[in-house]
Amino acid sequence: AWLYYRLTEMVDVNVGYILDALERSPEHTNTLILFTSDHGDGNGYHRMLFKDNFYEESARVPTMACFPGKTPQGLLDNTHLVSGLDFFPTLCDYAEIEPPANLRGRSLRPLLEGTPTEWRRYLHAQSKASGRMVVDERFKFIRYYGSKTTQLFDLDNDPYETRNLAFDSAYADTCKRMAAEIDRHEASLDNVELPAHLSKRGS
Repeated sequence: AWLYYRLTEMVDVNVGYILDALERSPEHTNTLILFTSDHGDGNGYHRMLFKDNFYEESARVPTMACFPGKTPQGLLDNTHLVSGLDFFPTLCDYAEIEPPANLRGRSLRPLLEGTPTEWRRYLHAQSKASGRMVVDERFKFIRYYGSKTTQLFDLDNDPYETRNLAFDSAYADTCKRMAAEIDRHEASLDNVELPAHLSKRGS
C-alpha cells in the first residue's frame, strides 16, 4: 500500500508540473489534454492482483480530456464504448491531420464536444493469444480459445461481475449473439495463425 501511494503521489506531482508549464505557455488554450492509462490492476478484486483478465477493474480504464473552449466542463460520459485505439484518430482530428487509412479506432471529438453522433454498438478486447471479450451497452461476454471457460455478465444489474450467466438458458440467445460478434470481428482482422493447441475454441 505504501509503494502504491508513493507511485500515485509521484504521478500526481509530475502531471502537475506539466500542467503548470502548459498554463504558462501561449499554447494553453490551443492544446488538447488526454489523460488515461493502458490498463488497470486487480488489486485483490476477484482474488486477482494484476492485469491479463477481463474484469472491470483491469479492463475498464477512465480517461479525462480537456481542451479550453472546446470541451464542456464537468461532462461525464459513461455510456459510449471507447477504446484506446480511439486516441490516435482523435489527436489527428484535433490537429487537422488526415489519419492513416484502415484505423480501427474512431475520433472521440464528437463525444468530447457533446455533439450527437452514431457510435459503435460493440467494444472488443483481447488478452494474450487466447482471450476474447466483447461488450455492448449492457452485457460482457468472454471466451478463450482452447478452453471451455465462458463468461457472461450483466453489467447493469451485476456491476461487480459476481454471477456468470453464460450457462443460464435464459441468456442463451445473448451468448449466441455476442459469440457471433466475436467471430465477425475476428474475421475482419489480419490475424496470425494461432499455435495448434489454441486453434480450436472449447465448446
